[in-house]
Amino acid sequence: MAGPAVSAVPTPSQTVSPTPTPTATPSPSPTLIESTVPPELAGTWRRSVGGERVDLSLQVGYSIQRGFARGSGRVTVDGDRIEFHGGSLCDGEGVYTWAIEEDTLTFTMVAVDPCSGRSEVLVPGSFRRYEP
Repeated sequence: MAGPAVSAVPTPSQTVSPTPTPTATPSPSPTLIESTVPPELAGTWRRSVGGERVDLSLQVGYSIQRGFARGSGRVTVDGDRIEFHGGSLCDGEGVYTWAIEEDTLTFTMVAVDPCSGRSEVLVPGSFRRYEP
């Protein structure tokens, strides 16, 4: 004798749970670093030192290009005070004040910068805003 027929379609009293699908672990979102450089200071600045062109780029960090040499690091700005630190060529911290008049940027050293190459291009003198 044959047993009762089994229906493949669930009846209203039956519940069907879907087979759980494996979930991938979400990739961590990239950390966003907010710029500490105010808009009026951000960008590329240019001057000449010893007959060589020097480009200073300030965004989230800084980079200084002098001839074939290039150094970069972190920068923080608080009012007219700017700190250069964590440099690729020198690990010391340089503290300066800055001022912009028209499109001319000047730095004044607050204390001796242990990174002589950086201080040599930042002071004395002034940078002009450069828009490539």
